[in-house]
Amino acid sequence: MPSALRSVVKVLRGETDLERHRRRMRIDGSVTLRILGPVLTVTLFATFVATMVQIYGHNWRLTNNVVPLLSVVVGLILVFRNGTSYDRYYEGRKDYGALMSNIRNLARLIWVNANLPIQTGDANAKQPSAFMKLRGKTYQPSSSIKNPVITSASARVEKERALNLMIAFAVAVKHHLRRYV
Repeated sequence: MPSALRSVVKVLRGETDLERHRRRMRIDGSVTLRILGPVLTVTLFATFVATMVQIYGHNWRLTNNVVPLLSVVVGLILVFRNGTSYDRYYEGRKDYGALMSNIRNLARLIWVNANLPIQTGDANAKQPSAFMKLRGKTYQPSSSIKNPVITSASARVEKERALNLMIAFAVAVKHHLRRYV
């Protein structure tokens, strides 16, 4: 069975993820709303001209002297806009790559250097409650940890929580830039 037919059969049987296809047709981050007015204007004008030709039979004749001039101007505009948009895309990609690199480095630093309890033979060994000391100030674990002492399990939970927040920040930045909400 060909691939296209197979995919139609999957849709009819309800075996596909329709949310994946809806994400492809998202309008929020696209230029569709920006170009809708000009495209409709040109479409209405072309429809008007075609209707007038069909109804009244008026055959408009225009010279071709303007076409080369307009094609050069439109070509220059397209080249300039294409170059500008690619520069913006490249800068954004470079900045987002730097953000991801910094998040990876920070995650590595947190995972390796955050205080862990001293490993003893006892799996439930407890340590004093100071999570981190910075410039003489002691930072405690977040309020999500029930007991005031740090075990290796609670330190791991705090590390994973910090890493998840960093990942969420990167995703939130991407969604904000694409105006997904």
